[in-house]
Amino acid sequence: MDFKFLIVMDNTNLSIKEIKEICSNLENKVIDMYLNRYTQKVICSTLSVKRHFIDKLVRTYALGRFRDRKLSYCGKVLTDMPEFWYFLGLFASDGNLYYKSNSVDTIQFTLDDREALEDIKNILQCNNNIKDYKRGNKVRWYINISDVHLVKTVQDIFNSNCYRKTFNIKFPKIPNIHSLVMFLRGFFDGDGCFAKSHINGFLTLRYTVPQLHL
Repeated sequence: MDFKFLIVMDNTNLSIKEIKEICSNLENKVIDMYLNRYTQKVICSTLSVKRHFIDKLVRTYALGRFRDRKLSYCGKVLTDMPEFWYFLGLFASDGNLYYKSNSVDTIQFTLDDREALEDIKNILQCNNNIKDYKRGNKVRWYINISDVHLVKTVQDIFNSNCYRKTFNIKFPKIPNIHSLVMFLRGFFDGDGCFAKSHINGFLTLRYTVPQLHL
């Protein structure tokens, strides 16, 4: 006797990355606009789709769970791309990983330099906004990134959960010299500072950085 099995995929538990991999180009455009909180009217007029097309996507993949939690996603999480290691270096020196609402892991950067955050956005191709706040008379910039795949990748590379980064982050295995250069560049763009001193007649340069265990 032949048996036929019907495999039903639970699309409501897929990540944004998994959803985008199985959706068409038009569907992905709708998802992008929906997650960025465009109204259905604007989505319909911009992409020439009907409301029921949007509603079906929202129901099929339970997109409201991402929109409600304001989760983000990244288009590029490529560990073999040297530029990705710039992001990792910056995270090692000046990034933070913490729980947001609803147990959502969030990577946050807060810097004086907006340009470094723009570099992060471009490298990861993430949909997050860079925001600013005033600290006295000084303006600082920050970005929050809650992409699940990115967080897992960071934790795997540093062999740590990274929540108490100062105490448990480990120096990663870096695949090649190009990635190492980018990692150090990102690390230097973080919290470190240079100091010079004269010791036994020699001029020395000392670079002070957050603790990173070998």
